[in-house]
Amino acid sequence: MDQQQQNAAAATRTSSRRDSDSLTLQAGRQLRWPLGALRTLLEGRRGAGLEAAEREFTERAIAELLRAERAATDLIRWSAPRELRPATCKLSQLAFSLSSALDRPQRRRCRFVIENGDSSVMTDGSLLVEGTSRVIDLALESSEATDEELMVHTHADEQWATISLINAGSRHEINPAQHLAESILQRDLIALGGRVSLRDAEGRRCVVLSLPRGDGGLTLSQRAARPRLVHVGGAA
Repeated sequence: MDQQQQNAAAATRTSSRRDSDSLTLQAGRQLRWPLGALRTLLEGRRGAGLEAAEREFTERAIAELLRAERAATDLIRWSAPRELRPATCKLSQLAFSLSSALDRPQRRRCRFVIENGDSSVMTDGSLLVEGTSRVIDLALESSEATDEELMVHTHADEQWATISLINAGSRHEINPAQHLAESILQRDLIALGGRVSLRDAEGRRCVVLSLPRGDGGLTLSQRAARPRLVHVGGAA
């Protein structure tokens, strides 16, 4: 294959990816709105004097609709990354925002260990919290025992600050929803000059988010041009 053919093939692949992303975005939006509307309708019935069995069914239906709605949101986030808004913040602020972003049941199953909390990082805090909380939600949802905990540990040295998500269980395989959420988080962190890595913490699956202590001399366009690492799931 000569250079012209290679360029044509590359252009075709790029066009196909764009078309695929566009279709995924449309599908996510088409799914999310009716799911949200139906969930809101059922939530309005909570105080309607329902019988115990009907109330239990309603709560289960709301939970399933919320799960599907969040999955549709993941498709939108993957297909249409939002503009980066980096700012300086402290590790302790990120940890507090992350805890606040979790639903109460998930928050109770997380143990936050804040080390070097006064260390400053340059990142998009809201984007990081959104992506990380989603990864935590799915990790806890997929755990085999409902009482399993997840540790969130922060640490910093002169160059990097890290947020480690350490599963209580020893299972290293993840499901497609987790893979998508971790891929989104990894893409966004790379664009912000950071990285995501997998480690083994005494047999437990550990996802480590590394954030630069400063901007590293890169412009936002330079960061956005960095190659994406798509695969972070599967066995560690």
